[in-house]
Amino acid sequence: MARRDDPATMAELQAFIDSLTAEVDGMPAIDDEARDRILGVTGVTAHGIVRPAGPIASLLIGYLVGTGRAASWQDAADTVRAAVRARMDEHPADDR
Repeated sequence: MARRDDPATMAELQAFIDSLTAEVDGMPAIDDEARDRILGVTGVTAHGIVRPAGPIASLLIGYLVGTGRAASWQDAADTVRAAVRARMDEHPADDR
């Protein structure tokens, strides 16, 4: 996924992610692809539903991975993205 963020920012973000995941025993690594997918779902949710829904989408992605209900970060992000898109289709922004 192409990012508009500059490489230095993304490198700093990835270093932050790597340091956090190293601190949590058994936490699956979050590579660049997974990170970008999680950020993408969070962005779509924040802009397509309401802004505070973005972090909740990220929480749900983590929950799916943490409970083993998703095989990977990518699978979890795809599941949450599909739910968000369905919600957006059911409740277009002009109805709010």
